[in-house]
Amino acid sequence: MKHSFLPLVAVAVILAGCNNSDNNPPPPSTMTNATSSANYLGTLTKADKNMTSTIDTTSLNKDIAQFNVQEGRYPKDLKELVDKQYIPKIPDTPTGYKLNYDATNGTVTVVRE
Repeated sequence: MKHSFLPLVAVAVILAGCNNSDNNPPPPSTMTNATSSANYLGTLTKADKNMTSTIDTTSLNKDIAQFNVQEGRYPKDLKELVDKQYIPKIPDTPTGYKLNYDATNGTVTVVRE
């Protein structure tokens, strides 16, 4: 009888220790769930824009390099890549950004407007 009561007491002591308020800090009072969700979504949107910009410029720089190998020069502008069918269209940039093409070294970057 003593042995069956002992595990029950041990479980009760463990469970009582798990409810210690020092181990569970209160949630921040300055940030609501709506605010934290908005911050999270804003961060995701910003990361997506940066990723898209990086992919677009990497692809464009590769197309410019291919143009340079085949034509023996860099294109005058990005429209020439479309005209000579190296790309189907100039990629869209995220809102507030634009493509900056440097024809002297044949590189494209995304810059803020």
